Amino acid sequence: MAKIEIEMQRIIKANLPIICEKVELAEIRAEIAELNEPYKLEILERIPESEIITRYFIIQ
Repeated sequence: MAKIEIEMQRIIKANLPIICEKVELAEIRAEIAELNEPYKLEILERIPESEIITRYFIIQ
């Protein structure tokens, strides 16, 4: 837990831009499948098709 907090503080101090991106479920499902992440795909299966997915990136 301490390592996570240290990394969070580093990111905050660096004042890095955070990008918010909205993607359709089919798009994110394809990306996750390509990464071979079955657990994440299982979670995505519970989300309605009409739902828009929001993801965040930190630009370094």
